[in-house]
Amino acid sequence: IDKGILAARLDDKRAIQDKIFSWLAATFGDIALELEGLDKKDLGFNHPLTGSLLCPVNLEWDDQQ
Repeated sequence: IDKGILAARLDDKRAIQDKIFSWLAATFGDIALELEGLDKKDLGFNHPLTGSLLCPVNLEWDDQQ
């Protein structure tokens, strides 16, 4: 049973990742296409696109302060 639960979680996670990547590619074009294949350490706040999406709305991502 545990193996089935784990497999279902992995399937769900992969499906969500695919949908998010498709949305990013459709919305942001070429910059989103470079996300595929990057290590986790290069994503999140370390990447210009994903960092700007994670930035709180009351802050400006481009402001270096």
